[in-house]
Parts: sequence; structure tokens; C-alpha cells
Amino acid sequence: MPRKSNNVRTIKQHDLNLTYAVLACVLIIVAGLVAYHSSFNGPFIFDDIDSIVDNPTIRQLWSFGSVFNPPSGGVTVEGRPLLNLSLAFNYALGGVDVRGYHMANLGIHVIAGLLLFGVFYKLFEQAKLKASGVLAFCISIIWTVHPIQTESVTYIIQRAESLMGLFYILSIYTFLCYRENRPKWGFVSVLVCYLGMATKEDMFSAPLIILLIDGVLISKSFKEALKERLLYYLGIFSSWALLGYLIYSTHGRGGTVGFDSGLPVWMYWVTQFPAIIHYIQLTIWPNPLVFDYAFNRYWIWHPWLTTPFALCVFGLLAVSAIWAVKRRPVGILGLFFFVLLAPTSVIPGNRQAMAEHRMYLPLAAVIAAVILLIYNLLIKINYKKKSSNSELLIKLGLFLATLLVVTLLCYTTVQRNKDYQSSIALWSKTVAAVPDNPFAHNSLGSAYFDSHNFNAAEREFNAAVNLNDHYAQAYSNLAVLYATEGRKEDFAKSIRRALELNPTEYKPRYYFALGLELLGFPEQACEQYKKTLEYKPYFADAHNRLGLCYSALGRNEEAITEYKMALAQRPIYPEVENNLGNSLSDLNKYDEAILAYKSALAERPNYLDAINNIGITYAQMHDYTKSAEAFKKAVSIAPNSPYVHNNYANILKKLGKVADAKLEYEEALRIDPGYAEARGNLNVLIQESFR
Repeated sequence: MPRKSNNVRTIKQHDLNLTYAVLACVLIIVAGLVAYHSSFNGPFIFDDIDSIVDNPTIRQLWSFGSVFNPPSGGVTVEGRPLLNLSLAFNYALGGVDVRGYHMANLGIHVIAGLLLFGVFYKLFEQAKLKASGVLAFCISIIWTVHPIQTESVTYIIQRAESLMGLFYILSIYTFLCYRENRPKWGFVSVLVCYLGMATKEDMFSAPLIILLIDGVLISKSFKEALKERLLYYLGIFSSWALLGYLIYSTHGRGGTVGFDSGLPVWMYWVTQFPAIIHYIQLTIWPNPLVFDYAFNRYWIWHPWLTTPFALCVFGLLAVSAIWAVKRRPVGILGLFFFVLLAPTSVIPGNRQAMAEHRMYLPLAAVIAAVILLIYNLLIKINYKKKSSNSELLIKLGLFLATLLVVTLLCYTTVQRNKDYQSSIALWSKTVAAVPDNPFAHNSLGSAYFDSHNFNAAEREFNAAVNLNDHYAQAYSNLAVLYATEGRKEDFAKSIRRALELNPTEYKPRYYFALGLELLGFPEQACEQYKKTLEYKPYFADAHNRLGLCYSALGRNEEAITEYKMALAQRPIYPEVENNLGNSLSDLNKYDEAILAYKSALAERPNYLDAINNIGITYAQMHDYTKSAEAFKKAVSIAPNSPYVHNNYANILKKLGKVADAKLEYEEALRIDPGYAEARGNLNVLIQESFR
């Protein structure tokens, strides 16, 4: 790369006191850990399932052909091979143990915070701000703990945003190092930019921001910057070719973004004015935080309604541009904010008009602008007072005020992370914040259904279809609920509506099959599961349910084939291992069945069904000692299950332990006095003991 000429301004190096620098980094790390310490056990939610749990391309880390070719169909990892690779690393280290993914996300975020500290320090030094170290620290630590970041850190698959953000900040940092007469860092900056492009499309603006920093803060002009570092800029802008290829090859990421995504462009654009103002408001007052903004809540059908917001946005943009021309740091920050939001504000998506994770990097610009304005105000006040130690007082005041703000933000972030510990809590908060969001109601209904709260689930599903009568997924969910409760007419009505709305999509077909299975029509369900798999071949749940239907029909060999296909697509799936064991046991392949049950237990150590089935299978093998051990463990896990006590009693009787068996039968009846099987077994035991 060309050497700099002598007439080009370089970044002035003021040595930051090493002790203070280390202390600042330690405080940033500690603050990040405190803010997110409660996030590690949050379950996989929403898009995590398709992109992680059901993602077959992350199973073999060294199978690069698979890892760099993520699944299609609009899932989050589509067209983002570096994101997929990071998930493959996680899977290699811990399978689908959610804690490893959360730890990685937090690590990415904290490292990004440390790099942000370095970037702002170097930029403020270039701008000749006396309090550059304190200012950089205040910005970076607030950015690290701000609760709006939870969607990019705690929501696992939004690693797409945080990892891209890390590469974005690193590309700027390495560029600034390159400008300090360290030419090798220029190559690193270009390489990092390529990595970011392969992580998420928002990296698009990184070359522009670097050129903006160079042309306004470092060089005398953009022309001079390009002339002196032409090779570098050719390299960094060439990364757009990689991004273009990834977008083109995935057809706009499965049609979920782009000007042909199905939405009128003007409709999307006018919503971005209130969205941008809302983002700024959340920076200052992060409440309420919303996991999913409604599909149509922020669509504005009359453009004139956005006029006040548009005037504010264009006004801020104009002021930023004017200040940037005057080489004022706040102007650069303003342009940084707008350029970062440009890709998601200009190119429509068909799911949300706005999303909080889009503020991951722009948040830094808003925080920095606020802190710089406060700093400049304090400078003017102290200048009038002509205090001899004004600079020290300003630094100390900023530092203490920042610690207070960080304490409050940490508390808010910890509270927000609690919402991510359960799907019911997360979606309940979303419904409370955006009650006219049909997607949120449907998702909350699904969470209630999974917890067997069918009344609450029905209420939420109905709320969803009342808000959006064309919501096929909500009708499908209602159909399954009705089938679970045996309400055949309601099931038929709901599934018919779902199929009318979306006849060629796999989900309504899958729920149709599931409803038929629950209503006791396994043969018809088989046909619908097969059709589902025609639409989506890599669908582990459908293979599993098809296997269950085959098993119900006595077609265990076919069932085993389906279970194995499900496991090939989702290797860690204890329910399928258990089902596989059942089919093997039905074929008298007891040793293989035991192995399958033990595989299920390896994935879920207290899986009661698998433990109970091990006991039954050992009994079929006439190994009553091992059978008793299994049932004893089952009793310890589920002491209030009358069925487990009854099974344990049967084996104790086989072992000749009549008194112990009698106690277990009696315990089963104490729990459920109407349990006829246990009553009959106890009567037989008593009669036999008097013979």
C-alpha cells in the first residue's frame, strides 16, 4: 500500500496512561458481565430454532462445504456464511447447550465494547479533545450495558448483528492503526471488512464510513484520501462484490428483503421516519423495549402523517452534514448514525418495519453525540468561571455521572434479560407493549400451548385472527389446539381456513397432519406428513411425527427410517431417540432399544419417559434387577406419578419383594385413588399372599 505523504495529517498519538486504560477496559468487561450474568440460561426462541436447533449445516465444523452453505428459505443464517461458521464452532464445543451460545454472544459484545473504546479514543485524539480517554470510556461502557442491546446479545441468533458490529468496529480500528504508519494494518482492515460482509448485509456501509473519517478528520479532502490510499480503498470497496454475490445467490435472502419482497416501497419508506425518532427515544429512555414490532402497526397509509417525523429526520441529517463539513465530531457521528441505518431504512423487509437490534451500532453515535454535547456545554460553563482545575473537574464529573448512568442501565438490562428466560414472559411483555400485534398474540398462544394452558392459548390465537383474518399460522395453531381437545368441527373449520390462505406452504399442511394424528386418524395423517415433507424435506419434526404415525399403524420399520432421518437433521433430539427405542422394542430389538433410550438420557438426564421405557424393556428381557433400578430412578424423578409407582411395584413383585411392592401400589393409590390398574394389582398381590 502507498506510503503517506508528508503533507497528510496523521493521527496524533497522545499516550493514554496505561493504568487508566487497563482500568477502563476492566470496568467495561465487569459492567458487561454484570448486565448479562443472568442471560446464560435463556432458551432458544423464535428464529433460534430454524437457524441453530434445526440447522443441519452446523453439525460438522470441518465440513466447510456445508458450513459455508447455510439453509435457505428466509432463515437468519441464509446468505451469512460467517455467522453460520460461528454457530458451527458453538455446536462443536457444546452441541445445543444454550449456555455456550450465550457466552459466545456476550464475548463478542464485550470485545466490541473494548474496540469501541479504542476507536473513540483515537478519533477524539485526532479531533484534539483534551478529555479523549474519559469521553471514549463513557461512550463505550454505556453502549456495552444499554438495555436496547439485549436483542442483539441475549437473543442468540441476533449474533448476526453483534458479530457484524464487531467486524465493523474492528475494520475502523485497524484502519486507524494503519494511519499510524503501520501499513500491515491496512490489509487487516480490508480482510475484516470482507468477514463482516459475510456476516450481515449492514456491513455495506463500513467502507463509506472509513472514507468519511479519513476525508473529514484525517486527510485534507476526500480526493487526497483516495489518492494517497488508492490501493487500500480499492481493496475495501471490493468487499461489496462479495456482499452482492451473497445477496444475489440467495435471491434477496429468500425473498425476505429487497424491492421485490412484496411490500410497496413507499409504504416501507414513510414508516422509517417515525422509526428513526423512536430509536433515538429508546436511546435516551429505553422503555418499553419490544421484541417484535407488529407487521402492520407501524405501516402508515397516509404519507402526510409522517411529516413531523420527516422534518425532524431531515433536519438532523442536514445539521449533521453541515457540522461534518466543518469537521466537527458531532457531525461525523450524525452521518454515522444515518449511514448505518440506511440499508434497513431504504431496502424493505416484509416482517418488521422496525427492530431494536438495528440500533446495535447506531446507538454508539447517539450516545457519543449526547456526551459530546454535554462535554462542550461544561467546557463553556467552566470557561466563563475561569476555574484553574476545570478540566479535572469536568473529567471527574463525567466519570461519576457515567457510573451512575451505567448502574441504572445495568439494572434495566438485568430486568430485560429476565424476559428472555421464558417464551411466555417475553411474548407477554410484547403483547402488553404492542396489543395490536397479531404475531405477538400468536406467539404467546404457542407458548401457552406448549405449557398445556389451552384456555389461554385459545384466547391468544383468537386474538391473533381477530386482528388479522388472513393469518394462516394462527388458524393452523387453533386447529391443532382443537384437535388436542377433540373438537373435530372446530378443527376442520380452522385448518380449512389455514389451507385456503396458504395452500402451498409447509406449515398449514404440517398442522393439518398433526391435527389428524391427534384426532386418531394416523393413516390420513401419514399422507399429509408426506406432503409436508415434499414442501420442506429437511423438517425433523415432520419426520418424527410421520414415524409416530407409522408406529401407531404397526409399520415399525418405516417408523425407524423416519426417526433416523429426523436425527440426521437434528442430532440432539431426545424425544426422537425415545420414539426410536419404542419402535426397536416393538420389533424385539431390545439391545438396540436400550441404546436409543440411553442416548435420549445422555441428552436429557432426567427424561422420565426414557427411564420408564428402559425399565419396561429390561423387564421384557427378564432382567428384573436392572428394570427395578430404572423404575427406582423414575420414582425419584416423579414421586407424584401413580403410573411410575405402579410399574415399580410390578417389578418388585417379580423380584419377590412383596412388602415393598405393596407399599408402592398403596402409594400409587394414595396419589390417585381411582387408579384401577394399581387397585387391581394390589388386590391380586394381597390374594396371592394368603395362599
